[in-house]
Amino acid sequence: MYSSITYAHVDNKLAYVFALVGKPTKNQAATHLAAIDLLKQTGSMIDTISMQSPNNIRGLRHALRVLGTKIVTISNELVCNCRRSIYQIIFNDYRFGFSCYILNIWKMIQYDKILYMDGDLAVMRNPDSLFRKWYHENTTELRTPVACNAKPTHNLYNTGFWGITPSYLTYKSMENWLRNADYPCGIGSQTWVNILFASHSFSSASILWNMKADQGIDYCLNKNMKQHTTPYVVHWSGDRKPTTTLRTTDKYEIIALKKYRNSVNNWTRFLF
Repeated sequence: MYSSITYAHVDNKLAYVFALVGKPTKNQAATHLAAIDLLKQTGSMIDTISMQSPNNIRGLRHALRVLGTKIVTISNELVCNCRRSIYQIIFNDYRFGFSCYILNIWKMIQYDKILYMDGDLAVMRNPDSLFRKWYHENTTELRTPVACNAKPTHNLYNTGFWGITPSYLTYKSMENWLRNADYPCGIGSQTWVNILFASHSFSSASILWNMKADQGIDYCLNKNMKQHTTPYVVHWSGDRKPTTTLRTTDKYEIIALKKYRNSVNNWTRFLF
């Protein structure tokens, strides 16, 4: 058991990061704030950062102050020259260009460890214990599984809840690779880092830490867990987003969806 003094020593080297990048709108800002808000509601004590592209969204800075969240404005220098699939070309279906910006987390070397989270997820239980535990492990990344899989692998993991060890050397190597290598666009930065960082050492977190809702949380729990327990994080994906008219009968998702939507509505009123 760690003492409060040890917690303080560790926590000032850690940060949760949420990204609001590209050309963000007020509606996107509301979902960004909601994701941060739900983390804060769990009682998390670790620094939270809003990593932003330059924007003029009125009320956003004040909202983040209310949430006790630091703002880091980035000037993106990464060029992601990915190769689009025939489908993406024909149907102009490539929505992940913004995710190039997210990879700037690797140059945030003022922190020893960063835990990045997407904006389309609901933190249901305090993840600080996992973050602190990983800090003491000698690995470069903290990874969670894709879909309903039990574990992440060296080249297949989800980056919507993703721990990294910032490194300027890694950042520069990645910058060169993204600019010059031949790689598919896929689903953006998750596809790219699954290729690029296959040799990184990593710690594994169970599906409870990044429960993808699209296959059904009950189903995933039955498949992977001996007994049911509330996920730490419920994460939506693809076109199945919590800000749409999405409906569900899954008891865990119902709770997460209500909390997320209530928070989005509150922050939408705040911004508008």
